[in-house]
Amino acid sequence: PTVQTWRSTQLFDALRPEGDDPRAVTKAAQTCGLLYLDDRAAARVSPSGGTPERLYEIFDERYTNQRPVLSTCA
Repeated sequence: PTVQTWRSTQLFDALRPEGDDPRAVTKAAQTCGLLYLDDRAAARVSPSGGTPERLYEIFDERYTNQRPVLSTCA
């Protein structure tokens, strides 16, 4: 299985509409074998910009398809 490893701040930046390709990042995070998010406490999710919705899409899709997420908070 594939593993996607992200620092949460980097993932949230990549999910913003002005990122390179937020839709592709979302799809990759949804479908990889294991999603590893490091230091979720460090990232601030802005209510604007679509990041919370994209994050929900990722977690919902992973939950529905029983794909694991490993997350750390420091």
